[in-house]
Amino acid sequence: MLAVGGDSGTGKTTLTRGIYEIFGEENILNVCLDDYHTLDREEREHERITALNPIANNIQLMEEHVRHLREGRTVVKPVYDHSTGKFGEPEVVHPCPVVIIRGLFPLLTHKLRSMFDVRVWLDPEDALKYHWKLQRDVAQRGYVVEQVIAQIIHRQDDLRQFILPQARHADIIVRFMTSPNYFQKRRADGADESLPVRLIQRRTLPPIDLAGVICEDDATQGGLRQLEEHYQGEPATVVELDGGVQAEAARRIEDRLWEHMESHKALRPPSIGEFLEDGRTARRSHPLAIAQLLLACRVVAARDALRAQAEEAVV
Repeated sequence: MLAVGGDSGTGKTTLTRGIYEIFGEENILNVCLDDYHTLDREEREHERITALNPIANNIQLMEEHVRHLREGRTVVKPVYDHSTGKFGEPEVVHPCPVVIIRGLFPLLTHKLRSMFDVRVWLDPEDALKYHWKLQRDVAQRGYVVEQVIAQIIHRQDDLRQFILPQARHADIIVRFMTSPNYFQKRRADGADESLPVRLIQRRTLPPIDLAGVICEDDATQGGLRQLEEHYQGEPATVVELDGGVQAEAARRIEDRLWEHMESHKALRPPSIGEFLEDGRTARRSHPLAIAQLLLACRVVAARDALRAQAEEAVV
């Protein structure tokens, strides 16, 4: 059970795409919590309530369905269509070996948080997040630029009150950042530049050994470095990867992470880390690929731990 949470436009869908590439679509159930809205787009606008407010979402039904899926039970869930802003027909979904619950509220309540083996929160820099949201909502959801900007402004109070505080309950915080003059360079020459990323790992999960691809003295090696820091007052291990990491160095890091997934090496795809530039054009990012692999390592480790618990219970 994998929670992937974050504000609108933070890259939740993009991050989980790598999980599909690694484990295969047939082994994954991916539930978007936007389906649990209680008001459609027009109703929210009329009531002046944002989708980031829990009262516009059926939190109790979320809790019930996530619990059922963890127990291996089928659920009939609602469906929200972002292209129209309306609700579709409910759908039957069956649990799979990997269940991803992604959206605005996966870590909102204790009941929800307790259902997950791995809890991930996406927290890109604000300028980057709003840039991504603008691209996506215009390209894929039928909005115009002015509508997206107005929506971002209208959501700020609910964002601070209900969404951002959930980050403190995550095991891993994924923070993509911009390099200096990133947006100016994009406008000037359209450069395809990968973004640096910080992977903040709390002590709620055991550390992943990166020996061989990172220096113990925290020095940069091939664009990768590891730091021991504090995040929101708690100790954390931070892995930083430069946006300009070269393909050879990225390959060494990926190889090291695959060593933590011996049981899944046969599933290794030719490449991961794809994203949609401007909401339309497919590109590849080494930092994104490594973030996706780190997440896959956590999924495999959670599965192994659950199997070990089950075998111990039988003995």
